Amino acid sequence: MAYIGVRALQSNVSLGDVTVNVDPYTTGTQQTDFQALEAGTHNIPAGQYKVLIKNDGQEEITVNGDTVPTGVTYPVEAYSNPVTQKLDLTPAITIVIPPGGTATYSMLSPSV
Repeated sequence: MAYIGVRALQSNVSLGDVTVNVDPYTTGTQQTDFQALEAGTHNIPAGQYKVLIKNDGQEEITVNGDTVPTGVTYPVEAYSNPVTQKLDLTPAITIVIPPGGTATYSMLSPSV
């Protein structure tokens, strides 16, 4: 998914004797990734917007210690924190797949 925007010119706001320079925001492009996984331990770094892990195999897998049955999708998403007024991105994620198991994940990451 890409965001196309128009960069605004720098503007100044004057409040009587005080002038405040306001720099425009910058834009970027979100990153996406999709991976098919086999048996083993797999790590996804913290700091994503959204990660969807699907157990595609015939064996239960674990995601951050939670059991995920066959055919189930396990979502991990960023949330707006009303107390800090910030976006809390996803934590680090550990996926453990037993022998004979498979899984996939898709990920949406902030622009860099």
